[in-house]
Amino acid sequence: MLRLFIIVAVLVLPFSVSLALHLDGHTPRWSWWSVFFPMWLADLLFLYWTVVVTMRCVAERMGLLAARVALSSTVELTLAATFQILTCQKLNGDSDLAWRVIFIPLYMLGAFALLVSCQQPRNSGSSRSRRRGPV
Repeated sequence: MLRLFIIVAVLVLPFSVSLALHLDGHTPRWSWWSVFFPMWLADLLFLYWTVVVTMRCVAERMGLLAARVALSSTVELTLAATFQILTCQKLNGDSDLAWRVIFIPLYMLGAFALLVSCQQPRNSGSSRSRRRGPV
């Protein structure tokens, strides 16, 4: 897990640097697609991690957890990639969508993350699930 974090951090840093250079005008020939390329590599690594975790859960017979990991990661990656693609199209001048429309996938990603974080894990062996009456 730490290795994956380091790799993703190494890919996010070039994105930040290329974004700053492009915004300052030091890379006039770069398209926005090339600026976002490191972010897409990070997304592919995240997808690889999701596949590995899902396969481990399936191998250890934790099918429900595997399905939850696969579903939540797929939704998160899809919404993030949609936002990035719409942003690149807008910045390159290929789209005339309003920014409020482009940010809809990002808003949905935030709502989904909130929903996932509010879900309570179901552990039947915990003391909270066994009610014994007043103490």
